[in-house]
Amino acid sequence: MPGTKCNISQIDKGLTIRNFIVSKGMVYHIIPVKDIMIFFYEERNVFIVTCKNEIFLCDYDLSKISQESCSIFFRINRQVIINYKAIKAFNNEDNHNISIALHETILNPNLNLNVTKNRVAEFKHWISYECAICSFENIDSNKEEKG
Repeated sequence: MPGTKCNISQIDKGLTIRNFIVSKGMVYHIIPVKDIMIFFYEERNVFIVTCKNEIFLCDYDLSKISQESCSIFFRINRQVIINYKAIKAFNNEDNHNISIALHETILNPNLNLNVTKNRVAEFKHWISYECAICSFENIDSNKEEKG
């Protein structure tokens, strides 16, 4: 899978990751977390899919990402963390899992987009109550109103 290398310096405890620093050669680019639709694990690497369908190689493991990212993300299984904005719909499967359908505009690099049955209740709670609480648009607009 092609990608651009992503490095993240140490994160202070209690802080939420707001940007990923991605390098292309000697040039660094900033990818805001709100522009990331999917993190996925494939062949011992973690990749990012952005809202512009760019894929970047990320030097960070999914466990660390799921612990330190905003609640707009949910880890649906061992290989995928998804942004609620990428989800078009979801269906109950016969095996009590949930299958997620992405918006047509989001690149799907042949991922397993099933929520494992032990996470289904947590996923439904997240999608109903928690996913937009930490939305950066809400945080930034609240700061502008106060400032």
